[in-house]
Amino acid sequence: MEKVKWATEGERNTRFFHACLALKRSKRVLSMQSNDAVFESPKSIHQGAVDYFSSLLQGEPTSEHPNFDGLIDPVISDEENASLLCAPSLEEVYAAFSSIPVNSPPGPDGFGSGFYKRCCFDKFRPISHCSVFYKLCSKIIVNRLTGFLLRLVSMEQGAFIPGRSIFENISLIQEMVQSINKRNHGGNIMLKVDMAKAYDREILTRMIHRSVAEHRFGQFQQGRGTPIISHLMYANDVVIFSNGSQRSVRELLSILGQYEGWLGQAINKQKSTVFCSSKISHSRKRRLLRNTGFVEGHFPLKYLGVPIILGRLKQIPQVVINKIHQMMSSFFWGESNGKDKKKWVAWKHMGMPVAEGGIGVRLLHEVQTALHMRFAWNLLRGNSLWANFLKAKYVGLKPWLLIDDAKGSRFWRMIAHYIPLVLNNSKSRVKEGDIYFWYDKWRDNGPLINELPLVGQPLMKIKECRLSDGWDVNLLENLAGLENVDDILVSLSGPNSGKDVLVWTQTEEGLFSVQFAWQCIRVKGASFEWHSWIWHKSLPLKMSIHFWKAWHRALSVDDRLCSVGIPIVFKCDCCFAGHYEDINHVLFEGDFPKKIWLTFSNLFGLPMGRNWEQHVSSWFRCAKSSSQVGVIMGLMPVIITWRLWR
Repeated sequence: MEKVKWATEGERNTRFFHACLALKRSKRVLSMQSNDAVFESPKSIHQGAVDYFSSLLQGEPTSEHPNFDGLIDPVISDEENASLLCAPSLEEVYAAFSSIPVNSPPGPDGFGSGFYKRCCFDKFRPISHCSVFYKLCSKIIVNRLTGFLLRLVSMEQGAFIPGRSIFENISLIQEMVQSINKRNHGGNIMLKVDMAKAYDREILTRMIHRSVAEHRFGQFQQGRGTPIISHLMYANDVVIFSNGSQRSVRELLSILGQYEGWLGQAINKQKSTVFCSSKISHSRKRRLLRNTGFVEGHFPLKYLGVPIILGRLKQIPQVVINKIHQMMSSFFWGESNGKDKKKWVAWKHMGMPVAEGGIGVRLLHEVQTALHMRFAWNLLRGNSLWANFLKAKYVGLKPWLLIDDAKGSRFWRMIAHYIPLVLNNSKSRVKEGDIYFWYDKWRDNGPLINELPLVGQPLMKIKECRLSDGWDVNLLENLAGLENVDDILVSLSGPNSGKDVLVWTQTEEGLFSVQFAWQCIRVKGASFEWHSWIWHKSLPLKMSIHFWKAWHRALSVDDRLCSVGIPIVFKCDCCFAGHYEDINHVLFEGDFPKKIWLTFSNLFGLPMGRNWEQHVSSWFRCAKSSSQVGVIMGLMPVIITWRLWR
């Protein structure tokens, strides 16, 4: 949009031009300091930047020859490797082209991807793609690698992989921190390691994994039965969880030193911190800090911009959300002389889609609920380190319907609270049958335990009802009764190979989205018939907002001011006779607005209505998006209403 605006206004002496100029000046680099040197001239600043990044990205000479034996195993077959190296097919090129946004910034030749999408295959050779060609190559490489990334990148790395989330790393570290003071031989320690360069982390991961497998690296005391978490990464942020014994610390320092020597990485010890359990004595803590060279860390720790707290987390109270809503409403209605103007419409009605009479801003508590449901869905469906850890720590072998949402960390209780809501809007597609017969929802009607008395083993799996050539009908009759067998067999009639899949029943594809979760939980309003014309993309937003205010009787006319107890003399300043001023008079029945509406009604051949609302509704009813005249007819009521008020 900035480029489009520059094309229309950039070369003119406008406010936009001067704003761009001021922004450019504010970003100008006048001096630069690198280590002890200060650069002030443009030439020295340029050379200083080149020297700095050349040194940073070049890597230091390695002190020893790397030995990766036992660290790197082949995970890509010869056939898969050949598919990665082969020349791109036309289908791959077309798919890559289609994924580039039409309005992406143009290259040095001035042409964006939209130009080539429209013209390249039948009018231009690929060599004319210029900078778009490099985007195309990058897209093809990314598309090819996507299917292999889960095998190539460790589960501890939270970045770079579709489906993994920064919040998973944050919440995992928060869970681990709550265990730092648990009793453990040697005590628990957590190290936040600062490294200069954000690459080659997979080798460090493999070195730690090997040491843990060979029991040379002491384990951090965490939840019983949970997968071992020795470290977590997000891009270049590395957090290591370890035992604080001398043997474990020596092994950890050996790994970090070897990693530095092999790959030329540099650990900034002045910026690296170590967090110790309260069970570790002061003398041992001092020795630990001396041996590592790290700085002692204190909670709260800031990780990826979020504070990690040792102790109870506090939930955002409803009063905070209400205050934010109040601030948003005050911004919308404006202020005068430092005081908020009258809020004519309650925010709960404004926070609805435009199709239901709102302004398209969502209520924060509904958004919060939908986001919490996404966490619950990722837990139910996920196979990430985060999901496996929480399942092992809080769920175990219990069915989801039997989990206790009153115990555990606040983050867990928040997720557990919304699991039933997610399960009510989803169901399991039975394949291998590794789901609970009584407690899981694998029928449209819900779990069997909600309708039938429990018979047999409570934790029986569906696969236990399967014979070699079909389902054990006699067993199903004993469990659910003869009258329910046919319904059960219909639900079990799908393919029986592969893993059972939890599907979201609110979409045809069966995929969860925050958008559809929000649609499930929000309070819906009545349909607003004319929203597509009022909020048409061709209209300035200020006109649409003004019409919305007029439709909801939210304009400050005498009639509305009096209704809220403000004493005022009823008189229209635009009429000679000084009629009673209400919205209908100002926008339709007054001498001047009636002439305007009559003129345009005759122009378009439309009858005059009895009042403003009825009149504009008749215009919208006759408007059509299929013709230019029809579109103009749909936009005119908004434009005329805006000009009459102005």
